Amino acid sequence: MNRFPLLSVALLIIASTIAGGALAQEQTPPVDKVRAWVTSMAPAGVRVTELKVAGKRILLRGTSGNTQQVSQLLRSIDSAGGVSSLNLETIEAIAGGHRFSLYFDVDCSDPAGRLCTAPTRAKAVTVHKCEVGGRIVFQDRPCAAAAIPRH
Repeated sequence: MNRFPLLSVALLIIASTIAGGALAQEQTPPVDKVRAWVTSMAPAGVRVTELKVAGKRILLRGTSGNTQQVSQLLRSIDSAGGVSSLNLETIEAIAGGHRFSLYFDVDCSDPAGRLCTAPTRAKAVTVHKCEVGGRIVFQDRPCAAAAIPRH
């Protein structure tokens, strides 16, 4: 006899949810992919000095020869599609040019969101509920001949 019927039901629900892939993971763009993408759009004279990825938020810091180069980078990122909330956080004059900081969010629902990795579904798993030695157990393989399948 099962002394914890609610626990058994809860475990079965959790196992079937995980097996069905319902617990989707948020897509996070890989740093190398983002760096290559930004670098490919950066005009001559723009240098990326720091790039951070936090979930879908991208923080980019760099230097440029002039403000027009930063403006051109912003326009390129904005027109590429697959991004939202593009903001120039700071820009300041330094010896030999400018230092800037900007951020944007990657929109993985946008078909142009080339920075997103394709979500992977969890491998389908079958969970078997068996009675072994008078106890209800959940396992990944069919019940042994001596065990009684439970439904």
